[in-house]
Amino acid sequence: MAKAALAASAAPPRRPAPAVVLAATGPLSAHGAGPVPRRVAALLSPPPRPRLLLLAAAVALVAVSGVSALEAARDLHGLIEFAQAAAGRP
Repeated sequence: MAKAALAASAAPPRRPAPAVVLAATGPLSAHGAGPVPRRVAALLSPPPRPRLLLLAAAVALVAVSGVSALEAARDLHGLIEFAQAAAGRP
């Protein structure tokens, strides 16, 4: 059994053909490939479709942030006017 284990470990590791790994032939497939071929496949694939729900959520978030900032500025202005009135300044 020890001889079989030594014989198995002495065999060179089997590697896939470079054309398969780099997707040089046929359609681009990133399954089982390394990080560089997957990035190349991602760059060559069509861009993702825009998601309308995500876009609507982003627009709503920006709108709520803007309204909140305006409300905070108005509150700050009122507080400054109150402090000036309390100090006796016109």
